[in-house]
Amino acid sequence: MTLYLLDLLGVAVFAVSGALAAGRARLDLFGVVVLAVVVGLAGGITRDVLIGVPPATFRDWRYLAVAGGAGLVTFVASPLLGRIGRPVDVLDAASGSVVWRGHATGALKYGPTEIAEQIKAAVHQLLEQFPPPPSRPVP
Repeated sequence: MTLYLLDLLGVAVFAVSGALAAGRARLDLFGVVVLAVVVGLAGGITRDVLIGVPPATFRDWRYLAVAGGAGLVTFVASPLLGRIGRPVDVLDAASGSVVWRGHATGALKYGPTEIAEQIKAAVHQLLEQFPPPPSRPVP
């Protein structure tokens, strides 16, 4: 239960970070909430896909609610949160570390060999999509 709450806290902090960025870009309420949800949830979805488990975001509605709620609260309280942007950035970095460590325990039940193979395959697929380097040096 503690890891679950830490995961939701990480989603909230990432969502606030995204909402503050949207506020600095002068987006309206809809834009702020959408960017908060995208920033709040994208990292966890990517992590779960790379680990090879169904993303928690699609299994539990609370993730979307927390990200959307954090975006809404940030929009309303943006003057106050804009003044404390530095602590939000620090919490953003710290929560990323906590969230990844918390999910490492879930990843361990699959075994390190399986995870390594899945990550290797994902990186290989990504690198195959890049074009070859140019044949002549760029000045």
